[in-house]
Amino acid sequence: MSDRAKGTTKGGRRAKADTAKVDLTAVVVAVNENEPCVLTIGQTDTLPSGPLALEHRSLQSGLRTWVEEQTGHPLGYIEQLYTFAD
Repeated sequence: MSDRAKGTTKGGRRAKADTAKVDLTAVVVAVNENEPCVLTIGQTDTLPSGPLALEHRSLQSGLRTWVEEQTGHPLGYIEQLYTFAD
């Protein structure tokens, strides 16, 4: 197996990935009459989401854009709780 196929260079360093795909998904939680509620879009239980695009300055900017476009609600305080990657 060549060094390139294993994902390393001849010097043992990791080779640069050609592309990366980043999807942003928001779970917006609120409490209404002492009951937790999760904001979904459409008539299905779909969470606001979309790909991180080059025009987004940051993960936060991208997430805010997708949530506002899909729900019509601007976000206040947000916190990143988890990151999942393969």
